Amino acid sequence: MFSTRPEPAAPLRHWPADQVERWSIERLKTHASNPRLHSEADLGKIAASILKWGWTMPVLVDEQGELISGHARLRAAIILELKSIPVIVATGWSDDEKRAYRVADNQLAARASWDPERLRDELQALKFADFDLGLIGFEPDQLETILADSEASGLTDPDSVPEVPDQPVTRPGDGWLLGKHRVGCGNSTSAADVAPVLARQSNGDGILVIEVNDLRDRADLDAVLRHRVAFVQGAGIVKDDRGMHLAPMDEVTRADPDHGEEHEQSEQFFHRNL
Repeated sequence: MFSTRPEPAAPLRHWPADQVERWSIERLKTHASNPRLHSEADLGKIAASILKWGWTMPVLVDEQGELISGHARLRAAIILELKSIPVIVATGWSDDEKRAYRVADNQLAARASWDPERLRDELQALKFADFDLGLIGFEPDQLETILADSEASGLTDPDSVPEVPDQPVTRPGDGWLLGKHRVGCGNSTSAADVAPVLARQSNGDGILVIEVNDLRDRADLDAVLRHRVAFVQGAGIVKDDRGMHLAPMDEVTRADPDHGEEHEQSEQFFHRNL
């Protein structure tokens, strides 16, 4: 018979992890009846993780050096031609306890599951950081599926344009405070509409974050950043006798008739960090 109810509390025995030792590879022995199987690809991934992060989890052995937990890590250490590895020793365990723990160590971990959304968020963050996702254990097709789900998990189609509601919540002239960001509803070529969004803090601090697509002269963007000019939707950069400045799109077209259409087709937008 078996029971899932916890046994009455008993005095804690010695914890193997209380003391970590360093043993030579030759001193360690694998258990002939270990039921856990690992492919060569599995071992390669474990070896790669050791190279990346170092040794983070000691193997568990009995007093004679026979492995209770950590067979794959030992094999990965042999692949890496390591001479010694960290070990913790289970002192006084019976044969049945050691046999049971070989199964429990793997099966208890296998009972866990992933939170899909949080997993996607973590992998997406790693992808943006150009971290090598091959180090974390997923196969390439698994990563592709998870990340594809992330790209398709939005509430709406990013290319769809919602219908205008009969009674819109936001009206021209309204402004929204989103954490440290301000979003305004209005004409981005209107100074009256743009000014509240770009209003400085009382201490005068403020950072303009600018994204410009299809800007033909990178020097223009550098100059904009130096002069802290907002590059807003529906506006463009022109050069005339006043120098370089921000202007409504119709003025950009007049100043640069050969490329006015190109300016109009490019997407320019801004946001302000406060």
